[in-house]
Amino acid sequence: MRPTIARLTAAALAALAVPAAAAGTASADIAQPAVVSANPVNITPHVLDGTVRAITTVGNWVVVGGNFEEVREAGSGKKTIKRHNLFAYDIRTGKISTAFVPKVNGTVHALQPGSSDWIYAAGTFTTVNGVKTGTVTALKISTNKVHTGFKLNSDQLCLA
Repeated sequence: MRPTIARLTAAALAALAVPAAAAGTASADIAQPAVVSANPVNITPHVLDGTVRAITTVGNWVVVGGNFEEVREAGSGKKTIKRHNLFAYDIRTGKISTAFVPKVNGTVHALQPGSSDWIYAAGTFTTVNGVKTGTVTALKISTNKVHTGFKLNSDQLCLA
């Protein structure tokens, strides 16, 4: 578990060393020089009201973190789904997980895949699903459970 903490710490320090990009005309608050592809994957869900700040994969799940409250699966006629700064979707279908519905009370700035079905998240939050976590936590994707035995010995702000 220590190498994961070291990676999260290194990512946080590296992010602090990079100056923020100037905002362009897009509504997102992280400027991008170009669209990755003229035809992105047609099944990727959409974040409707905020910014994606971190993405990781665990098995067939893509986990997305940032500061947002609403997402929607790709395609016409799909309903808006409430998600609080973190959600997962199936990489094969684009379907947003109905089991992984964490309630994170702040922005998720970094994600790291863990073993099996676990992810580590770091950011400017202090609770997940009502459990006091500090700024770094471990979550199980299949059950939406916070790993209460995971305690990072830090109360510092994490902006990876």
